[in-house]
Amino acid sequence: MTDLKPALLSLLSALPATVSCAWPLEEFALPVVTLAEESSAVAAQADGQPYLEEYVFSLQILAETRQEADALSLRADALLSSLGLRRTAGQDLFDETARAYQKSLTYRALLHNDTVYAS
Repeated sequence: MTDLKPALLSLLSALPATVSCAWPLEEFALPVVTLAEESSAVAAQADGQPYLEEYVFSLQILAETRQEADALSLRADALLSSLGLRRTAGQDLFDETARAYQKSLTYRALLHNDTVYAS
């Protein structure tokens, strides 16, 4: 299986936010963007070897205002879509503990070698 997280984190580092994999252990000033791999599986095989891999990633955006969360969401979506990932779900929340607006986004990718196919 291919590890897409380093490439996605590098791409998301263009956002005006702290970007990390999963939830960071230390506290950061808002906004914060986290990326987690929800699942990965072999979608197709050829000659007994993985040919097509499927990945599902979740992106969490925490920001002080709803407008900032929305703006970061749009920029993150444009970046991930340009790589070929397809957004499959989204949810808006207000995190009482963090006192922050949260956008939860889910993306799907199909990968063959180094090529991400729009799915």
